[in-house]
Amino acid sequence: MTKGKQKKRQAQLRRKKRQSQRTHRTSEVGANGANQARGKARGYSGLSNSDNATETSRLLPRLKREPTSVFRAVVGSAPHPRLVQRLLGNPFPRGYEQLIQPVTTRTAASTRLEALWLARTLALISSELSDFIRESSDFEGAFLRGKFDQASNALESIRAKFGYSMWLMAAELLLAESKGGLAANRELLQQIRERVRHPLAGLFAEFLSQRAETQTTYKNYDLAFQSFLRQQDKSSLRDPIFDSIRFHLHFPAFRNLRQLRFVLWHSGTLSAVDRYETLVRCLQLIAAHLPSQTQLIGDCAAILSGIHDSRLMMLAFYADPQSVQHDVTDEERMLSDAVEAYTVGDYKRSASLAGQGISAAPAMFEFYELYANARLNAENPDEIQRLPSGSLSQQVCDHIVNILARGKQTSDSMQASLAIASSLSSMWLGRRLFTFVLEVRIGTQSFRTLGLLQTSIATPRFSLVYAEHSKARQFLALAPMPLT
Repeated sequence: MTKGKQKKRQAQLRRKKRQSQRTHRTSEVGANGANQARGKARGYSGLSNSDNATETSRLLPRLKREPTSVFRAVVGSAPHPRLVQRLLGNPFPRGYEQLIQPVTTRTAASTRLEALWLARTLALISSELSDFIRESSDFEGAFLRGKFDQASNALESIRAKFGYSMWLMAAELLLAESKGGLAANRELLQQIRERVRHPLAGLFAEFLSQRAETQTTYKNYDLAFQSFLRQQDKSSLRDPIFDSIRFHLHFPAFRNLRQLRFVLWHSGTLSAVDRYETLVRCLQLIAAHLPSQTQLIGDCAAILSGIHDSRLMMLAFYADPQSVQHDVTDEERMLSDAVEAYTVGDYKRSASLAGQGISAAPAMFEFYELYANARLNAENPDEIQRLPSGSLSQQVCDHIVNILARGKQTSDSMQASLAIASSLSSMWLGRRLFTFVLEVRIGTQSFRTLGLLQTSIATPRFSLVYAEHSKARQFLALAPMPLT
């Protein structure tokens, strides 16, 4: 065992010892707390046993303000179907006509309460959401490889298992545009228009269709969205619903962090898939811009720990680098080998390994960035094996090279990257590409933190998210990916 691995092993053993000590010290307190929670939970029996709508509307707002221990005591290990329905509404709508449904509770007094409530309710369907994360990743991988028939099959499976959502709408319109061009996009849009019943769902369809157009530049999409806002009465624009519209349809236009509370609440009108995606993105924003809310990030990540999602793992690392136990994946080993080759100056091998990583995991931005850096630093860039010509992966890599080179093509590649990121904004790669451009263009700590939180692998670079040097050292001692 090398000296570095020995130190890491010792740090892991110390962490387990501290966790064991904390568990022992809190066991008695935990037992008393559990008894109190069970006592409080008896007051909410009407949520499972009563058909009285008035009783439900009285109890749900109260439960929303209770601590997690009481919520768990109310729900129990096997929640009553009636209780689940009242907490989640219609999580997996069976048609576009069912999109946009009433929220089961009123808006909470704070972003913290809304985030915790959303996390607690979504945790009831952790298994289903884990399956969605896996299958949506399969769709994204097939789409980015250009295997559109395989991507279509993946969407059919997602639709059958998880119903209809804004996420599905965006994916279907994007796939239609990629397979059949603008005509196919417009044909699907018309079908959706005929099926949706709520005006907001229709508005989403219009902009998601435009966002999917391959010939639409980022600037044109921005102008179209701003034109839509100008057409509204100035008084109506103060309605927080427009903050939710900005958040979902044109994320760069969303700037009012105080309205995250409403965005989280309003996501209750959407499917469980959309609620979950909204919550994760809100938590990333909170971590990047409101570092005082670290406890909230950790609490939500712990509540949702039953969902297998690398984004939740990164949020948990952010909140407490000692709280996460993680096994190194094949992709992490591949990236580690590519980074090691890059570190010793073997840029040709580094680019080759990164290219293999892009083929194996096309949604992982880390491989794209490393491949681009290897090309830039190679003594003879022509020796670097190019990615498949015309592929989306090759386009993304070429733009990243131009952006990092900071030359004459940088500005054009930034605009092109923003257009790609906008069209792929429902995908992991699109969101990370967008943040990458902002990191380079603006370079603030908040954008760097947001970018690192959107990574899929806990590399040593992730230590830059910590303001406290002690946390950075703790993370580096326990980082799943070996230091190279």
